[in-house]
Amino acid sequence: MIAGASARVPDPREAARAYADAGSRGDAEALYAMMTAASQRLPAARRRSSMITFQ
Repeated sequence: MIAGASARVPDPREAARAYADAGSRGDAEALYAMMTAASQRLPAARRRSSMITFQ
């Protein structure tokens, strides 16, 4: 084990559920916030996240 590392691996279902919930609400800001910092810096990332529509 690496010193300072958490022994518990986060359950990816929690992240998937949060993403799906934000998507079902049409909450582009929440979806954008879930992106990595590197992805947020991509020029078109902000525009694309604001164009997301859910039915």
